[in-house]
Amino acid sequence: MTAPLVALTGSTGFIGRHLLTALAARGYRVRVLLRRPVDLPPGISGAVVGDLARPQNMAAALSGADAVVHSAGLAHAMSGAPEDDYRTFNTEATRGLAQAAARARVRRFVFLSSIRAQSGPCADGVRTEADAPAPTDAYGRSKLAAEEALA
Repeated sequence: MTAPLVALTGSTGFIGRHLLTALAARGYRVRVLLRRPVDLPPGISGAVVGDLARPQNMAAALSGADAVVHSAGLAHAMSGAPEDDYRTFNTEATRGLAQAAARARVRRFVFLSSIRAQSGPCADGVRTEADAPAPTDAYGRSKLAAEEALA
């Protein structure tokens, strides 16, 4: 039996690079989806260069995948990116990738959001699922909107 194939976005990022290592170590075949060509660590099943802002071009990247793990996104509020940039990269690209995955008949779509979708950098107390989301910046609002789009 062939190991499941996971298409991973954000594999060069803060969390994605750890996911890449962990997935490969657990025997998954991993195809990374990249914005630009980079040197890949050993054990990667393949790489596809593409643009998440244009997920209609993701057919080759998602072909034959059993799952998508989506960890890519615009993260740093200090970048000065306007609200529209966060929405384009974090909300619309996520929605489009999920739709492309559905068209490719990918069975699972795992989205890594952020605590910032629920709160600002600090909270007055412990937050629970019962609390209404209260993001305080463009990054958090875009992640919350992505969660809502996927729901």
